[in-house]
Amino acid sequence: MPSLKKIIQEIEETIELKSLVSSYEEIASMKIRRIRDNALNNRKLIMELAEIYQKLLMSYKDQILHLMKEKKIKNAKGLSLQEHNEKTACVFISANSGLFGTILKKTYTEFAIYIEKNDVEPLILGEFGKNLFTKQFPDRKFTFFPIMDKENREDTSKKLSEIFINYSNVIIFYPLFESMVSQKVAILDVSGQKESILNNDTTHEYYYFEPSLEEILNFFEKEIFSNILSQTFVESDLARYASRLSILDIATQNIDNNLKVIQLEKRLALHRKMNKRQMELLTGIALWKLA
Repeated sequence: MPSLKKIIQEIEETIELKSLVSSYEEIASMKIRRIRDNALNNRKLIMELAEIYQKLLMSYKDQILHLMKEKKIKNAKGLSLQEHNEKTACVFISANSGLFGTILKKTYTEFAIYIEKNDVEPLILGEFGKNLFTKQFPDRKFTFFPIMDKENREDTSKKLSEIFINYSNVIIFYPLFESMVSQKVAILDVSGQKESILNNDTTHEYYYFEPSLEEILNFFEKEIFSNILSQTFVESDLARYASRLSILDIATQNIDNNLKVIQLEKRLALHRKMNKRQMELLTGIALWKLA
């Protein structure tokens, strides 16, 4: 059985570990509070802008096809006035470190399955995803970007937008925040050019354009693309920190349970020590009487 000294040392180490986990919990909570409202509000805005864009495509499909014909654009993926390379980029947004629960691994699993079944060009964001990808696909080429902090992320988003705009389609796999205890794998078609969108039965709406349909479409394609990408980063941050907070909360509970067990061992060790002293005292008295 462990000695009392060893048990006391283990209690001290466990309390220090709990303090460290509590610090990580507080940091994660602060980050969630800072970005949650912004992320959820922007999510609604981006969805509404994307909906307007899709209605624009449906309502003016014939005119857009005419503009594409004038520009000699052949885009089998959908309606777009941008020149594309007829390739699909498949993106996995991960993190530069671990300690985010299982959500990143679940997201990567879906990403890996997709790239195995489809002819796409992989693009990995974050060291965590890079390590998983190189282990599973050691000989496959891919493009890598580190996850930048909030202050430098605008530059990264701009570079990625410049890369993605060349692709006919961009599919992004990322973790999505649902609640503090629930995050799910999200798959986003950034281009918004799915055939199902263009062929659905949504009511057509008509607009007045200033300065022209062509310039409005170009603006929507570039701006929505960039904003959706930025929003996806924020969504990923929120889901990752919510997942981290969940596992840290479980870790705190486990530490508390472990601490109770160790403190019980301490009490038992103290009792054993007291019993030993009493036995030694009684033995000494008995020997003194015999003498």
